[in-house]
Amino acid sequence: MNNKDPYSAAGSIDQIFTLSGLRSDHWRTLLTLARKWTAGKVERDHVVEAFNALRPIELLHAYPGPLLMDALSADLQADRQEAFLALVGRISFSILARYYKEDPHEWDLTSDYAEGHEVVHPANERPYFEVLVVAPDNAPRIKRNLQLMRTQRHKEDEFIYEPVVVTNFQDAFCAVATNANICAVVLFDGFGFSSRLPVPQLERMMETLHIHQDD
Repeated sequence: MNNKDPYSAAGSIDQIFTLSGLRSDHWRTLLTLARKWTAGKVERDHVVEAFNALRPIELLHAYPGPLLMDALSADLQADRQEAFLALVGRISFSILARYYKEDPHEWDLTSDYAEGHEVVHPANERPYFEVLVVAPDNAPRIKRNLQLMRTQRHKEDEFIYEPVVVTNFQDAFCAVATNANICAVVLFDGFGFSSRLPVPQLERMMETLHIHQDD
């Protein structure tokens, strides 16, 4: 089993009218299966199937991001049932309650929830938004720019922002159409056109509108 490639799942990301609502459902389904897996009531294959179903959707969102998604994949591969269950529960609840917008600990790989961690709600809540970065695949310059962006953050900033990185036009379209947190877009020269995931509805729409890669 190889869960490291998020494109290994066959899920469509162009269901622009239903994908946002389905996202929370997918996480709750995964949490239910993780509990059953830990209790020995289902096989790991069922958990893998549910995990792979939501991975394409998460490519369009900043949270939980590559760090936490890779940690889930590693726990699943190594049969670390309790660790997988704990992290899925954390992420699922954070998405539902939107705690990731306020608490930086939600983005950490490790958490002190088991020791009574409570979410701190700032007295003056800062607006949260996500920046869609459309850039060539595996570009070291992009990674350096993202790291630089994070180092320039300050507690005094009037807002909080997190990047969503995609590598092609079709993924970018789906991200803007399904992720309401995206409020800004940054384009880097050289990004691709076609998604590596199935986008049948988008393909039909583009064909109807006569939108082609060479246009």
